[in-house]
Amino acid sequence: MPQSSAFHPFFCKCDFRFYENTPRPGLRDRICDARGKDVQGFVYQCLHKYAHDLQPCCMNLQRTLIGDGVTLHLRDNVATKCLKCGCKEVSINFKGWSYESSCGQYSYHVACVKDLILENWRRGYFDGNNTALQITVPNQDIVQQTGGSSSRMNIRKYWKMAKVALKLVISAIFGDPTTLIATLIQSLLSN
Repeated sequence: MPQSSAFHPFFCKCDFRFYENTPRPGLRDRICDARGKDVQGFVYQCLHKYAHDLQPCCMNLQRTLIGDGVTLHLRDNVATKCLKCGCKEVSINFKGWSYESSCGQYSYHVACVKDLILENWRRGYFDGNNTALQITVPNQDIVQQTGGSSSRMNIRKYWKMAKVALKLVISAIFGDPTTLIATLIQSLLSN
């Protein structure tokens, strides 16, 4: 059962309350401040005039993720484009939250990772017998062009780090350590 009251460091002056349905539906569109998507069902909402809304899974995202040489930090404002959508903003005039690597090279919107998981589910990557997450990342969209001076080794290293970062974000969103453990074991066995 979620806590009835909560606090989030991105909203220092807000005391969030848990509701089974949005308590003030007519005030404005109910949009999750982390993802930029409609809030349906459970929500944490603060009580001031322009209330912030967070879905419980977004309220509880880990601030820092560490795995396989990659450290990711949850940010409400990032300098780099999301590796999935290629944009800094989730939608027009809405940045949303992202996980960004310490080196600043890898960034994933929380909303994009959730969308990626939904896309994978729709494509049948998950079935009743296998709960392991299948991650596919479009190759050409992520590799940055650097004038042809990048070696294949650097590109492989970049890919490996980008995939690890994505798996860590998925693990954080669902609060499931099995993805993190599987990623670490896979990495150890491949080295």
